[in-house]
Amino acid sequence: MTKFQTDPTVFDPDLQAPTPEEENAILHARMRMAQAYTQMMHEGMDAQINYGINYRELAEYKDHSLLDQGSRLPPHRAEPLYMEWIDRVTNGIRARINRRGLKLV
Repeated sequence: MTKFQTDPTVFDPDLQAPTPEEENAILHARMRMAQAYTQMMHEGMDAQINYGINYRELAEYKDHSLLDQGSRLPPHRAEPLYMEWIDRVTNGIRARINRRGLKLV
């Protein structure tokens, strides 16, 4: 795989343009990440409206270590890291909703 430029605002003459396959991989990864992020936000807003749970206060949401690692990679390489973060936040939202329904006897 060739080294290519992911930031169009920075010009580096040593970097090559991505091949059509690489460009498709990037666009496909971005689309999947956008869909997953939108679903996570939908569940977060649903939890906030219906249960009074602020998803932005969850420890999973505040943990940006995976996002920091992914920010140094091209989108199609960082996708597993971003998707793992999205899954953690989604599971944190669902767990908080389930815990809210439990009562100590």
